[in-house]
Amino acid sequence: MKGLLLKDWLVIVKQTKVYFLLMFLFALVPGMGIYSIFFGALLPMTALAYDERSKWGQMAKMMPYSNHKMVAEKYLFGYLLAGGIAVLEAVIQILYFILGIGEGELLQNMGVIIISVLAAVNVMALQLPVIFRMGVEKSRIFLMFVTISVMFGLQSYFSVRVFEGGVSRPEWSPYMMPEIFAITLIIQFVSVMLSERLYGCAVKKKN
Repeated sequence: MKGLLLKDWLVIVKQTKVYFLLMFLFALVPGMGIYSIFFGALLPMTALAYDERSKWGQMAKMMPYSNHKMVAEKYLFGYLLAGGIAVLEAVIQILYFILGIGEGELLQNMGVIIISVLAAVNVMALQLPVIFRMGVEKSRIFLMFVTISVMFGLQSYFSVRVFEGGVSRPEWSPYMMPEIFAITLIIQFVSVMLSERLYGCAVKKKN
């Protein structure tokens, strides 16, 4: 598993340096941090695209990697990236709070970060089974639609004022988190199982 994570990390860092710069810049802008978190959760799809182009799947067959490891690594890669960016965003929000920069209370901003991470990994969970079955290129339109819809939905939900005379920013309550975490865990579990099955079918079809 560590070898697969290192492989994806080296490929992503080498090929998408501008991508990381954009994520960092988004994290610095108050109210835009959710985009950087989503960018991190989307990087497993970018890694899969490079795998397709380099015919990595054929080489992986000659290595001691099970279908479960091949699938689980992409999820873990997304969790680590989205989580790492969320930690960076949390540190930035704490500094902004101390310096009096930006809007909203610190607890509210931390809630936005947590909800954004959970939403991002759930979007990843919706996308990965489709990618493992169809490939990145064939599923590109679906991936863009799901990502853009959720990102703009969250941005609207957490905006201070959606439109003239619209609804103000909703109050975030930590009491809702157990239910959200439980739903997220169920989605992730189902997604991993489905991805593993679809990946196995795709491998057999190619054989």
